[in-house]
Amino acid sequence: QLRLQNSAQTSGLFCLPVGQALSLQARQPSVLRAGMGGLWLTSSRCPGDHFLQPGGRWLAHTGECLVIEAWHTPPGGAARFAWDAASAELSAGAPVATAPSRQPCRGALATGAP
Repeated sequence: QLRLQNSAQTSGLFCLPVGQALSLQARQPSVLRAGMGGLWLTSSRCPGDHFLQPGGRWLAHTGECLVIEAWHTPPGGAARFAWDAASAELSAGAPVATAPSRQPCRGALATGAP
């Protein structure tokens, strides 16, 4: 399993090949955005399985750890995602909805559907 902490050096766009897992550690409020392909994630703050379709977002709180895998991606392909500080998004007042998941989670901030 790979690990990535967000900072100025690790913000940006990334690819996650099918069959690999990646841990993300939020050092500050951060946004995970699913690009091409979906993401299957678990969160230290919100137990259970959560799924983001392309365009879906997850707002991670400071200290939150996410584990993500590619989901609904062609065999041999990769999911593309962005992992950035949330400050710009929050100041812009971007709408954020309750997380779609197999288990309910109070205060989970995400968009996208399984």
